[in-house]
Amino acid sequence: MAIEVDGLLDLRGHSHADAMDRLKDRLEDGLILGWHSLQVTLGTDPVLHEGLMDLLASGQIPMVGRYAQAPVPMGGSQAWLLYFVSIPTRGTEEARS
Repeated sequence: MAIEVDGLLDLRGHSHADAMDRLKDRLEDGLILGWHSLQVTLGTDPVLHEGLMDLLASGQIPMVGRYAQAPVPMGGSQAWLLYFVSIPTRGTEEARS
């Protein structure tokens, strides 16, 4: 089973620092573009997996509300799906007033 995602980011082969910077940049882009989800492929490097978990726990990426390991066809244990927090649009807030 594959899940449709709005964006993909392959961080295999990147250093820890570079990978986390690229991830933060892509998440900021996705937030601006109105994405709902991002697939992040880390490969087998445990440092990248630990870095992602540390980043999620740190509160530095508040736009991510949920995350899950990717299904096998999408990378399985080598990839994660990050889900953006739903933020009401300006028009929605004005409609409520």
